[in-house]
Amino acid sequence: IQFTATDLAGNSSICSFTITVIDDEDPVSVCPADIIVSNDPGQCDAVVTFSTSATDNCAGATSISVPASGSVFSMGTTMVTVTSTDASGNTNVCTFDVTVGDNESPVVSCSADIIVSNDSGQCDAVVDFTPTATDNCPGTTISSVPASNSAFPIGTTTVTVTATDAAGNIDVCTFDVTVNDTEEPVLTCPEDIVFENFPGQCYYVIVGDEFDPIATDNCTGLTVINDINGTSSLDGEKFLIGETLVSWTVDDGNGNVLSCPATVTVIDTEAPELICPEDQTQFLEDGDTFWEVPDFFAIGEASATDNCTDSDMLFITQVPEAGTLLPEGVYTISIDAKDETGNFSTCTFELTIETILGVGDNDLNLESIVMYPNPANNYVTLNNPQILNLNTVEIYDIKGMLIQTMDLSNMGTEVIIDVSRLASAIYMVVIKGENRYAMKQLIKK
Repeated sequence: IQFTATDLAGNSSICSFTITVIDDEDPVSVCPADIIVSNDPGQCDAVVTFSTSATDNCAGATSISVPASGSVFSMGTTMVTVTSTDASGNTNVCTFDVTVGDNESPVVSCSADIIVSNDSGQCDAVVDFTPTATDNCPGTTISSVPASNSAFPIGTTTVTVTATDAAGNIDVCTFDVTVNDTEEPVLTCPEDIVFENFPGQCYYVIVGDEFDPIATDNCTGLTVINDINGTSSLDGEKFLIGETLVSWTVDDGNGNVLSCPATVTVIDTEAPELICPEDQTQFLEDGDTFWEVPDFFAIGEASATDNCTDSDMLFITQVPEAGTLLPEGVYTISIDAKDETGNFSTCTFELTIETILGVGDNDLNLESIVMYPNPANNYVTLNNPQILNLNTVEIYDIKGMLIQTMDLSNMGTEVIIDVSRLASAIYMVVIKGENRYAMKQLIKK
């Protein structure tokens, strides 16, 4: 600013000074509100644009931001600093946050459905698989239920695979693991077996597990049946005489079925029950020399029954056979009964044929001789109360073989015979006197 002073004479003088106006007023930075955005598709960040401004008392104010608008912002929160500067160099700062959120889920890939066989000897299988996942950001984890390398049971199990990224976004896929039981059970059938008939019966009844098979498998739920009664046991089952084929079948319930056969043979070892007539004496009629032997079965004096064979089907033999003519004497009549399976039994009885004597003819009565005890264990006593003149006593087995002989010429009224060495059986004892003899049956215990 210049001042000039002039007097009347026209003289003048000049002076000046300077006025400087300084701008010391800061501009005002204008920041946007905090910004929240999602990641760009497929990226683990986002390009974010924004506008900032500045106001000032003077024109010419400018503003800059760090990071700048249009920059790539990483996941999370980034603070943006905006600085405004006017022409005089005055500055002002404001800040705001840019938050980039990961809203993009990972993509999980499951295995194809898996089909395997059971592990050997096991009712399951250990199955390994490797699911994968992709994501726009690192840090994704994968879990599966059941986990890989778990033991999967027989059948189909659905596996659920979950992928979780660092932001908590998830993706799920599923696939099936099927374990087939391809292992056959082990079936051991019983050995073919032979049973004897139950006493008095024409069959045998299986008792308990004596004819059950042995079955094992890698899995539980095994069923065993037979084709006789459709159950797992033959306990109480009746088997008739002869051979019966039994087929056993085991089923594990998973399609594995196995069968094996076994044979039950029941044999009839029981001989017919034979009843002979009592010892008897038959007398020749006057003038007769012989007595005709009858069919003792036909006349009802002998009988036979069997556990299997009907009585009218038994094979009966009689020695001497019916119709044989016997002279006076003492005879052993033997009767055999044989059933259809070849079992036979024998019984004997003593037949005495005598002539009707006149007065004074019966001075030697061998029937008065008594033999006791009978049955005997070690010794048997012959008692001769009439003190008859006897020669010998002979013991024969059932086949007619002479087993033992003893001299009776000096016996008196009684003699003891040692039979301890004889086997347990039925024997015929022949007591001989002068011109006569008597036969008695001895049972050795």
